[in-house]
Amino acid sequence: MTTAMKFASTAELKSGANRLLREVEKGQVLVVTRRGKPVAAVQACSEDEIEDLVLETDPRIRASVERAQQDFRRGRGIPLGRYARRR
Repeated sequence: MTTAMKFASTAELKSGANRLLREVEKGQVLVVTRRGKPVAAVQACSEDEIEDLVLETDPRIRASVERAQQDFRRGRGIPLGRYARRR
């Protein structure tokens, strides 16, 4: 199901946040604009999706994953089976 996006200025968001967020909860995607230019998008999410978002966007976690990927590419990883046996 494709939902059309709704656009709201920062002033509209400020004055109608509760109403706009109720629409987002129902599946509407809200694009917030400042001076006619998009600055943010708001969409509904679950608790599980919040966890994924944190994992994907936290700079410390991203750096750790990147280091692990570099180690793996350099052959410094260990097979999962060997790791599991160590525990």
